[in-house]
Amino acid sequence: MKELRHKIQFVFFVAIIALVYGFKFNVEAYCPFGAVETFYTFIAQGKMLCALGSGNIFAFILIILLTILFRRFFCGYICPIGAVSEFLRTFADDFNFKQLRIPQKTDRWLSVIKYLVLILVLYLTAVTVNLFCRNISPCYLMASINNDIKFSTYVVGVIVLVASFLISMPFCRWFCPFAAVQNIFSKLGLTWITRDTTSCINCGKCSVHCPMNIDVASKKAVYSANCISCFECVDVCPVSKDTKQKPLKWKFLGRFNIANTKAVIVTIILFCVITTAAASLLIDFPTFAYVRDITKPDTLEKIELKVKGISCSGSAKLFTYFLDRKDISEIEGYLKVTTRPRSGWIDVALLYDPLKTDEQAIIEAITEAYYDEAEQRWRPSPFEIKGVDLLGP
Repeated sequence: MKELRHKIQFVFFVAIIALVYGFKFNVEAYCPFGAVETFYTFIAQGKMLCALGSGNIFAFILIILLTILFRRFFCGYICPIGAVSEFLRTFADDFNFKQLRIPQKTDRWLSVIKYLVLILVLYLTAVTVNLFCRNISPCYLMASINNDIKFSTYVVGVIVLVASFLISMPFCRWFCPFAAVQNIFSKLGLTWITRDTTSCINCGKCSVHCPMNIDVASKKAVYSANCISCFECVDVCPVSKDTKQKPLKWKFLGRFNIANTKAVIVTIILFCVITTAAASLLIDFPTFAYVRDITKPDTLEKIELKVKGISCSGSAKLFTYFLDRKDISEIEGYLKVTTRPRSGWIDVALLYDPLKTDEQAIIEAITEAYYDEAEQRWRPSPFEIKGVDLLGP
């Protein structure tokens, strides 16, 4: 199972790197933790942070369902940081660098840190209305082509790399805020490893080889929320490989043995990838909304446009800035803007009062340059509207 798991991790890692650096794809829009970070802003203001979108929500829902079924499966098979951590530790083993063993009691205390990190990240994200996690996330360092990476992110990245060489999955065990979120649901896990004490020879190999430092050898069933369903404990067990005699088994609700584990794992992976991609393409809903603080008029009309240039919440805010302009192209009477920021042409819907403005005035406000009095210069519009010829009469 370890060989298959590492192959799956490698495929995801290479895919992420190829998408980011080869196709300039925003993989951040599919990070499940992004849904956690933007939850407060989305509920309170109806918009998502930065470059996040509906893909984050769909990925989060699937990962949580996956966690309830199979515990922290995401960490052991999909997460790129988990993959890098395991690859480094495997590399160290190949060169006979012994792993630093952390006592169980110390490990439990260190595990509390990730909950504190989660609270800190969510608080600062809500206060600053920015993705604070970018400042400390090694995943952002790996999956971003932006030039706004902070020095603190590099520092954390180096620390994680060095620590992963010496200790098994330290970031995943102690510091990852999304691990803290998963642990809440992993406690409800419907599948777990069971140990038959009558056939177990108490060699302790299962505990030694567990990448999450779970003392499997002392338990009749592994209910630990930290379990990543990697099956290392099952694979290293020296007792007969016969299913009926093997002490360690993966069971649903502790009663129903899950046969053909490899096929089940591959099926789960394919289902998650296909479902997330399909949901993102087929289910479209606004992830950015802006409502002007004006009295709602008696009559409202709606204009729908295809606009290019609204790739994240920052450019969406700039879009509303052009609509709120105070110059010769100033308009009155528009009430609300909803859209879904991403690259390329996107749908934008505006509600407006037809007694105070019209579609042509709105289009001109979006596309015409405006005069910045503070800097005493004209600012060209970065937005294009499909079907509108800016050079035409």
